[in-house]
Amino acid sequence: MFYVSKRDANEDALHRASQTLEGAMVNVDNIMLSIEQTAGNSYYNFHKLLNRPDTMYAFCRKIIETNPCVVGCAIAFKPDF
Repeated sequence: MFYVSKRDANEDALHRASQTLEGAMVNVDNIMLSIEQTAGNSYYNFHKLLNRPDTMYAFCRKIIETNPCVVGCAIAFKPDF
């Protein structure tokens, strides 16, 4: 009887851990999708502002403000752009 109880407890713990891990993976996947969509949408807006590099800081700030999952943003230019 002890063996059966121990086995059942182990199976239950493994099942709960698997469910927790799967939930975490879904949550991370949703966050990554949101950030990917933000980057894709920003790409087209970015091209409109390419000739005005002084507006890039405001552009980065807007990305951070509009998406709570994004904690930072950086845009790099070639030297002498």
